[in-house]
Amino acid sequence: MDSNLAPVFGMAVFFGAIVLLVKIISDNRLRQKLVEKGIVDENVKYLYAKRESSSGGSLKWGIFLVAIGAALMIIRMAPRVFYDESAFGLLMISGGVALFAHYFIAKRFDNQDQQNV
Repeated sequence: MDSNLAPVFGMAVFFGAIVLLVKIISDNRLRQKLVEKGIVDENVKYLYAKRESSSGGSLKWGIFLVAIGAALMIIRMAPRVFYDESAFGLLMISGGVALFAHYFIAKRFDNQDQQNV
């Protein structure tokens, strides 16, 4: 990485963290005010309920990162076969295949959940 870009990324992460912190604090204050005033109906409960994704976000990122890591290992082991363009293509293809795999796995789990209900 270019040494001139490191401060830019550092500042972006720092200010992004500040924005995220302000958003979390303001959302919590809004929730508290709604609860204090008794304006908690089903619509508000739906907006602020923690939604758990049945598709498994951790599963998706796990499969994705393992596929990218495997592609990087393949590129590292065969540097004369994979040049810059083909290495980038291999990374994109492995990431796409991982996301397709996650889609089919999540679809199968969702179908099993619907049959059990």
